[in-house]
Amino acid sequence: MRGRFIMHAVLMTLVAMPAHAAVTVSPVLVRSGYFLAPDCEPSAPTNALNICVCHADIKKPQVAGIAANIAAVINNTLAQLPEKLAAESCEGAATAPPRDGIKVNTASADFEMVFQSPATLTMFTNYSTLAAGSAQALSGTEGFTFDLTSGALIDPIAVLKPAQRAKADAYIKEQLLQKYPTDLLDEAKVRTDPYLTENGCDTCTLYYGPEGWVVRFQTDSIAPYALGEPEVTLPTEIIPAPETLMVKS
Repeated sequence: MRGRFIMHAVLMTLVAMPAHAAVTVSPVLVRSGYFLAPDCEPSAPTNALNICVCHADIKKPQVAGIAANIAAVINNTLAQLPEKLAAESCEGAATAPPRDGIKVNTASADFEMVFQSPATLTMFTNYSTLAAGSAQALSGTEGFTFDLTSGALIDPIAVLKPAQRAKADAYIKEQLLQKYPTDLLDEAKVRTDPYLTENGCDTCTLYYGPEGWVVRFQTDSIAPYALGEPEVTLPTEIIPAPETLMVKS
């Protein structure tokens, strides 16, 4: 009889738990089209390339499906990088598209919903800039993991004690050597400075995914450009899951 009572209580608790919020994400244009930089003089013939013109395709995400005040906090954070990119890389007044074949600067930003749990949301902002005439774009990813109960950004580095941070850093370096034994740049192979410091993740972004916290490095920071963005996944024994960190903070 007592066992039935306990089972009934557990079932009632599960029924009373809030449903998993169905977060939706839609695109909002920040800047799109061609723009002429103010007070700019081309340094090369404009029939080949024009460094004063930028082609923008910059979007930011708009999160919905949760409490409006929480969505507003998240959206404000997610807007900062695309809006800064638009202001710094594609400023100026709208202008006509250049003739075919003329190379101009480009700037783009898009987003991706990476992971959601009942308590957290992880988003990517993917960005890229290319100077007119350059062979390689400067591209990268910024990861954001949010507390869905408040909209606050979860920063595991700020919660970890120095010894925990040092353990995580040692694990990252060990995994990089194992995962990319011949691809790492020489300075990355022998690096002694920490990647994780009280100031954040050096040349990397840190976000939470289905298998744990992931450190993703910027293109060309620790490996050749062609390798893209190297990654290391840290198990929860190294950095606890966001729900644990949220309790600690």
